[in-house]
Amino acid sequence: MTKPLSIKCFVGETDKQAREEALEYLPDFFRLQVEHYETDARPWDNVSGYEQFSQMFSTLKDMCHPANLGPFLNQNLVGSPETVAARIRQLQDIGFNYFVLTNATYGVPRSVRQSTIRLFAEEVIPLVAEGARAPVPAQ
Repeated sequence: MTKPLSIKCFVGETDKQAREEALEYLPDFFRLQVEHYETDARPWDNVSGYEQFSQMFSTLKDMCHPANLGPFLNQNLVGSPETVAARIRQLQDIGFNYFVLTNATYGVPRSVRQSTIRLFAEEVIPLVAEGARAPVPAQ
């Protein structure tokens, strides 16, 4: 059974470089989401069953500030090839076996997107393959 995970990805030569790039570009992406979804309007606040929307959108607004993104970066694939490979292994250990990488978000220059994908292909994949897991059995 395929267990996919869509995940943000910024790979740099070092953890510091990757995190700096993510912190430079992701806040603009979150600001765009806040504007597009008009999170301050909150029309769903009094609609039963939509309580989570209010919580999710208030969190989205907080993510417009780089100082708030540390936990988000840690949950995604942000770092050196070694750090990203280790994170993939953690995610595999909890059952994910198909990763949809996203780094082509609003405001991320093509050069940064291409560098991340190149490093992922050339350095992360071989590291993950070294510790390849047996396929997850179908359930």
